Amino acid sequence: ESGGGVHFTLRYTYEIDGVQRESSRIRLLWSTYWFRYSAKRLCKKYSKGNEVAVYVNPKDHSEAVLEPVMQYCYLIFLFMFAATLLLYAAMSFVVKLVGFFH
Repeated sequence: ESGGGVHFTLRYTYEIDGVQRESSRIRLLWSTYWFRYSAKRLCKKYSKGNEVAVYVNPKDHSEAVLEPVMQYCYLIFLFMFAATLLLYAAMSFVVKLVGFFH
C-alpha cells in the first residue's frame, strides 16, 4: 500500500484456439484500488483455483481483462474533473473579458 492506493498483481491464464495465454489486467482503465476492502474483495473473488470469465479482445487475443465495465466511481471522477476544467476555463474567460472592458 502506498500514498496512491492499494497496489497488487493478480495473474491469470486463459486459453484461446488451443493457445494458453497469461495476463494480469483486471480492468480496462485503472488498476489502483483506493480502498483496502476493494482490493481484498477482488483477491477473494479471483483467488487461486477459481474459474472465472475472461473477456478477450477478438481482434487481439493477447488483450484480456476480468472486468470490462468501467466502475461508476471512475465515471463520477472523470465527470468532476471535466467539470472543474470547464469551470476554470469559463472563469478565466470572464476575468479576461472584464479586464478588457476596464
